[in-house]
Amino acid sequence: MRPQINKTLNPDIWTNNKLNPNIREQLLKIATAFYETLKIKETPADITLTGSSANYNYTSSSDIDLHIILPFNEITCDEEITKDYFWAKKSLWNNTRNITLFNREVELYVQDSGEQHNSTGVYSLLQNEWILEPKQINPGDLNIDEKTIDKKYKEFVSVIKHNISNDSNYEYLKKIKNKILEDRREGLAKSGEFSSENIVFKNLRTNGFLDKLSNFLKDVEDKKLSMESFKKFFSKDAF
Repeated sequence: MRPQINKTLNPDIWTNNKLNPNIREQLLKIATAFYETLKIKETPADITLTGSSANYNYTSSSDIDLHIILPFNEITCDEEITKDYFWAKKSLWNNTRNITLFNREVELYVQDSGEQHNSTGVYSLLQNEWILEPKQINPGDLNIDEKTIDKKYKEFVSVIKHNISNDSNYEYLKKIKNKILEDRREGLAKSGEFSSENIVFKNLRTNGFLDKLSNFLKDVEDKKLSMESFKKFFSKDAF
């Protein structure tokens, strides 16, 4: 379960380590369309392309990650509310739109300009230049604990499959999802994108288990919030 390492950046997107002009123009159009849904007056400090599509570890299923960089502390609203608002807008956009380039999904994210970013490849669409140019990677130089990654991945897969198939343990699966995400955040902060935790996360996402987990939790939540039949609802003890 080692990450895939390529000798060049994705040739669908890059030409001699420079972003293809047509791709840049299209990504700016997408970012602008998303930014307009935010309905704020603050101008982005930058729009960046990052993640594996701006690095040598891309795969055929890698998303194209676009980050709208905004100074959260300058927005006239509580910072936590600001974060929640942008997270909701990002989720709504990514979950209801199906925008692809070369069959790769374009994912939007609003990033605080003061937030630490752990990617080793970051390209500015506004400046049309690298902020942080990725270095060619020798797979043999990566200190990757494949046994730990494989063990952790299989544990998560087993838990997800078992509990979903038995339609049970909603609260437990919610904790599992939070743990996967929190482990990834800690792994990125400590060891970067080649951390064991991030590789486990990417394997779960690539193989569809994160989607299965999210969809199961959403279906359970929808059922809890759905109203029973009219007669049953009004025949409860309260009436």
